Amino acid sequence: MGGKRYAVEVKYTTRKLSCTINGERYCLKNHAAQDVRRYDFLKDVEVLEKIIKNKIADIGFAIFLTNDPGYWNKPRKEHTGDKMFRLHDERIIKGKLQWINASKGTMRNREKPIQLNYPYHVKWKLYSYIHEKVCKEATFKYLILQVPPLSRESN
Repeated sequence: MGGKRYAVEVKYTTRKLSCTINGERYCLKNHAAQDVRRYDFLKDVEVLEKIIKNKIADIGFAIFLTNDPGYWNKPRKEHTGDKMFRLHDERIIKGKLQWINASKGTMRNREKPIQLNYPYHVKWKLYSYIHEKVCKEATFKYLILQVPPLSRESN
């Protein structure tokens, strides 16, 4: 595509879903652990920034697909251990992101803060929807965060 090199990270996490649509059975697991999954997604963005900085790729994309509204809805509780990793719609994410009073179990293998060098505007978009009477929890949304290419001054 125009001689550009792309780096892509994809996360797919689901909320439990069990239904039959047009004779086909769907059974998705409940992945839960939203806090660590948010951390992992933003860690992917940090890695993509490093890939661009090291000129391994020209542009990066972090993609998240889910049917769990806990990712795109603004949280009810403001003060949680993963507050800085929240991915709710219309949030701007930037700078140093770290756990706030999270348990050691939650942070296991995820202790390091994440440093994002660019601001990212979270904007979830509809991927698919199946009427609730047919299949509960069947709204899927996706988020794409684009890591910008290096500016010409950086080259």
